[in-house]
Amino acid sequence: MRKSLVMILFVLAAVVFTLSPREEIPEVSAQHYPSCNSYLDCPVTINGANYYYACVSNTCAYISCKKQDGTIDMSICTQYGASTCVDGQGYKDGTPITSGYQCVTPAPVAPPPAPTPTPPAPTPTPTPTPSPTPTPTAEINSVTLPSEFTAEGSATTVLSGIPVDQAGSFTGLTFDIPGKSRIDFTKPLNLTDSALINILKSESLVEIIKLGDKKVAVDSTQAPQFNISAKITMKDVDLVGDNNVIFRDGVLDEDSVSEVNYDATTSELSFNVSGFSTYTLQPGLKLNVTAGEVKDENILIGGTVNDLESVISVTVNGQEMVVEVKPNVQGEFSVYVGLTPGDNDILVRAMNAEDIADEQEIKITYTPDNTSTVLLVAGVGLGIVLVALLLIVLIAKRLKRRGNKVSPATPVETQMPVPGVGI
Repeated sequence: MRKSLVMILFVLAAVVFTLSPREEIPEVSAQHYPSCNSYLDCPVTINGANYYYACVSNTCAYISCKKQDGTIDMSICTQYGASTCVDGQGYKDGTPITSGYQCVTPAPVAPPPAPTPTPPAPTPTPTPTPSPTPTPTAEINSVTLPSEFTAEGSATTVLSGIPVDQAGSFTGLTFDIPGKSRIDFTKPLNLTDSALINILKSESLVEIIKLGDKKVAVDSTQAPQFNISAKITMKDVDLVGDNNVIFRDGVLDEDSVSEVNYDATTSELSFNVSGFSTYTLQPGLKLNVTAGEVKDENILIGGTVNDLESVISVTVNGQEMVVEVKPNVQGEFSVYVGLTPGDNDILVRAMNAEDIADEQEIKITYTPDNTSTVLLVAGVGLGIVLVALLLIVLIAKRLKRRGNKVSPATPVETQMPVPGVGI
């Protein structure tokens, strides 16, 4: 009887031991969960999924569902209201809590929200297709220049490409004829000015702006808009030396021309001008003969030219004595001319292929050397005197001979001796 009672007590103790929790609630849980009223206050993330720990005695509890022998006992979890056993590292707000086999309840999956009814789409109002905005243009863009300025290789400004916002003050308008000359206007022009546009449209533009060989002219009377500063370039010019002479309206005007530069590699002469009329490249004539008196009838006229295409002619007293003498490669020339006694007006002219001439006039007085003439005259006179004397002597002798002859009809007179004179 006593043994039976002992056995019953032992069985009861075993049952109580089985039903009682096997592990204490870890303190770590309390560190992360100060208190709880239900398991919903004990969220945990394990292996990326959301779960809840059990809430035991107002404390979120970590309960292991793995027995000491290594087997999983789900009954432990159900005892505390947990529905599953999960193995993994637990996290609370990203902070590790503990790891191992843990009793947890999966977080309920919220049902998807009821779809919000979509109101019917309003009938779209057709949007009118906008017409393409035309690129703004200026009147200058439609101007066509004469073909002389637009030949192949020309650097003339393409008027159709001038931006509208620059047309009112456009700098760098260029007119160019290949192989001849070029003008680059260096001050702005108002290309919206109707008067200027009419000039550019006119066929007579080639008469207003003349780009020739070694000659550039702009008629600023007909086109006063062009009477501004510019850079002129003359092409295909063959020059030597540094005597580059630019004339404005036929005279040297150093105030109007500046920065004269010759590039021998391109055979181009460029210079700046302050305003417009006619500019020419002169042959650059220099003489090495000065005015004065000479004793020789023939003298040597020499000098230099800058333009190797020039030809030289010499006129003496209005009569052309020398025609078309060409300089050598250094630009030097020399010719002999004959003078007449007295003053001789000598005009030396150098003219290039474009009939642009340089002229210099000098006065040379030719005074013959009379010494030889006097001697000659004296010699001739002396000779005449000597010849005359000789003739006189001969005549005298002949007369004497005739006087000494006795004529047969004339009696010979006996000459009586004079006393005291010997015979």
